[in-house]
Amino acid sequence: MMTIGWGLLGTLWGKPVAMVYVRPSRYTYEFMEINNTFSITAFSKSGREINKMKIDGLTPKEVEKTVFFTEAELVLICKKTYFNDLVPDHIPEESKLTYYNSGDYHRVYYGEILNCYKND
Repeated sequence: MMTIGWGLLGTLWGKPVAMVYVRPSRYTYEFMEINNTFSITAFSKSGREINKMKIDGLTPKEVEKTVFFTEAELVLICKKTYFNDLVPDHIPEESKLTYYNSGDYHRVYYGEILNCYKND
């Protein structure tokens, strides 16, 4: 589990996709590398407002070999279809200085959205 702030939703190769950015230094990177699916889970509050891992009463659920919390407002179940590493020479210099002064460049994972769950 990790909190991500960088991601995109769209259409690619005629399918709905989610793209998430994960640094190799993050623990989640290991899971993204070995698993074929991942979930994107959205709560009503930002991680800046609360520590989601310290909330009592979160209920993990596994669907399609992917875990998420049933209390989430929105869950996307994605099948990893492609990944690519950011190319440092293609990143604007000011962005490199701001986001990559340690040289820990993101890997972008593309996931076909297989399912969507919404709590009302």
